Amino acid sequence: SFFRSCFEIAFAHCEERGMAAHQLFSCGTKNRPELPPNDRNWDARVLQRNPHNEPTLKALTGLCPEVQDYVRGDPGFSPLVAEVVGFLSAADPAKTPLRACVYCIGGTHRSVSIVEEANKQLKAKGIPVQVTHMELPAQ
Repeated sequence: SFFRSCFEIAFAHCEERGMAAHQLFSCGTKNRPELPPNDRNWDARVLQRNPHNEPTLKALTGLCPEVQDYVRGDPGFSPLVAEVVGFLSAADPAKTPLRACVYCIGGTHRSVSIVEEANKQLKAKGIPVQVTHMELPAQ
């Protein structure tokens, strides 16, 4: 399946480098009948600040600093990021690699911003994470 292929590609990337890593995905529900199989999912639609509704941000993605700053201004942003970081920090990826997903409607703004911030915080803790933004073109 499409999801299995994404996971196999992500794990192969880590195996090539000789390391185990948690998998962290962003995706959207608008064009996806179901979420990929994960150990935990978070719904970023709880954030009220949606860049899709802002004309100057709509065409950008959560990889852009302007979008990240806008989403970060939502009072629910930091608690949601803390949940993701806490979940992935609780397990050693070498022993128990976890798969987690943050989703929203389109999968290009809020979920991407949250995943990027969580990844930054996890890297600062020395926790390896393989990030895949399912609704964005391959980086």
